[in-house]
Amino acid sequence: MQIEERQEGAQRVLKDLYRKGYIETLYNTQKPRHQQGGWLLMSCEWSPWYFNLRPVGASPEIVSDISFLMNHMVRDEVPGVTQITGIEMAGIPLVSAMAVAQGPGCELIPYSYTRSFPGRYAKPTNLEDAKSVLSLMDEEYGYGSKELVEGRFHNGDIICITDDMVTTFASKAIAKLKVEYELRRRGVEDVSLDHVAVVLDREVGAAEEAEKLGMYLHALIKFNTYGLGWLKDDMIPEEHELICDYQKDPKKYSYADGETLRQKVIDEANRIMGRKFK
Repeated sequence: MQIEERQEGAQRVLKDLYRKGYIETLYNTQKPRHQQGGWLLMSCEWSPWYFNLRPVGASPEIVSDISFLMNHMVRDEVPGVTQITGIEMAGIPLVSAMAVAQGPGCELIPYSYTRSFPGRYAKPTNLEDAKSVLSLMDEEYGYGSKELVEGRFHNGDIICITDDMVTTFASKAIAKLKVEYELRRRGVEDVSLDHVAVVLDREVGAAEEAEKLGMYLHALIKFNTYGLGWLKDDMIPEEHELICDYQKDPKKYSYADGETLRQKVIDEANRIMGRKFK
């Protein structure tokens, strides 16, 4: 697929995601708790917008469009890819759809997916904590007694880890660690795990984090580079201005330093949208 065709498709997908409410902002959200408080991201940072692909099954036409474009992107940008591995939870339905995507030029791609760590362990948020959890699991259960990935692997596989979006790269690096653990357990060798593909990159540093780890990040939608421009005509001016300002410097809206600014933009959005709360 030509890059221009993919970009045209990505723009169409982004607009559909916004119009159907899978991209929410302080202005278009229908949920009172977010109208009054915004969103807390997995990175523990506050945000005035949120991307949630989990309920997109309600819009199968968007699922079809995304899977078609992602099937092409992965095969175009990850030479010789033999498998896509979804990250639990949102990445699982995504790779399931990508694997059997329909449309001109699509090909079947085997898929697998990661599982969460056993419930008794705290969910690690960085690589060092994840390594500690694996060590504790080995001590308690014995090496490799708990499968962390569902799927079949082969010597020489070229695997692309896949998820709906990326803010920080931590969860993708942890997913790679899980797959490496499973490969060792099963005795599978010479596997490439250097690529990660997402539908949307918030572009707040994940690509740079990936590069430091010797990995490559592929995104259908680069939110700062293209997405903000694509959505300008769909958002009201104040909404677009807020999202642009946030994307330039998310830290100034942080829980540590940005309480006054956060409340100001929340109040402004509710005033413009005519909302009143008791």
